[in-house]
Amino acid sequence: MTRAMELRLYAMTCGWLTGRLGHLMEGGEGEIELPIPSYLIEHPKGRVLFDTGMHPDCQGDPAGRLGTRLAELFRFNYRAGEEVSARLAAFDRDAASIDLIVNSHFHFDHVGGNALVPNATMVVQRREWEAGMDPDIAARRGFDRRDFVPNPVVCLVQAIAQFSPCRGPGSARTNAFCCPHSMPRPLPSSSFNAPIQHTTHLAHPSPGDPP
Repeated sequence: MTRAMELRLYAMTCGWLTGRLGHLMEGGEGEIELPIPSYLIEHPKGRVLFDTGMHPDCQGDPAGRLGTRLAELFRFNYRAGEEVSARLAAFDRDAASIDLIVNSHFHFDHVGGNALVPNATMVVQRREWEAGMDPDIAARRGFDRRDFVPNPVVCLVQAIAQFSPCRGPGSARTNAFCCPHSMPRPLPSSSFNAPIQHTTHLAHPSPGDPP
């Protein structure tokens, strides 16, 4: 009898951000506390991190790392030991053993920990990479090239469909990662041949972005 393929998923919380809900959702009122997630996928073919949280510099000096505009939008509840490398070490996983980082998009709370995962190939949508390489777009969206350029190898993926973030892909057979900003952009996960779907938030407050 063939042994079943073992696939493990670990969810990690790498700090918290608190900010006004109206910055993230039209018509939102009051404040919202946001967990900053990272996910480790262990597969017989290798180890993958989906997003890496914030850079450790944000633990002590968010404005020094991100600039005043972004730092003033949030309160940072992010302490030493909550960075992605420490979260991995807490259950005996070495950040240097990660094969792939899948970045949903280039906001600071999704790619800030990339530098802590030194040997991984970064997988990201081609459109997001091009936005990150454009100084004007990167400035409007709060991208910092220090977060995503240092990875040794980059694999660019072309989006294959567009769909409503509220309704999902509309098919249980579709494997996609729903990504950033005002327009969702799915990222194929067919390399694992598993029915995985992960949906990230759709917007950060980035003045000058289209609605």
